Amino acid sequence: MARRNESILNLLVECPWWVSVLASGIAFVFLKFVSPSIDFRRMVTNSFAKGLSSAAPFVALVLLLPASISAFRSWKKRRRPDSQKNIDSICALNWREFEKLVGEAYRRKGYKVIENTGPGSDEGG
Repeated sequence: MARRNESILNLLVECPWWVSVLASGIAFVFLKFVSPSIDFRRMVTNSFAKGLSSAAPFVALVLLLPASISAFRSWKKRRRPDSQKNIDSICALNWREFEKLVGEAYRRKGYKVIENTGPGSDEGG
């Protein structure tokens, strides 16, 4: 079942930062160079495609913004285990923070971790 906030920007924030950079580059090249060169056989569609060419830098910038958020989240996630000093600080975590802490600990040991990106718990699954 699809989540409610599944916009392209939300998806790019959840992906690694480089996915946003790649999507931004592809969108820019397509809108700036490819789209205006296609003959759509309709004058209105051709005009629209040429108009999109001037909007290419803005679209690319919007698609690039999630990269910084994604990079910050990744950096913050890598630092999480370093902030835990004793058992009391671990006991103070809620279930989601604890799950992320354990995931990062396994990641540091070389395991591949697949995180639950859904809104609720995976009930241990």
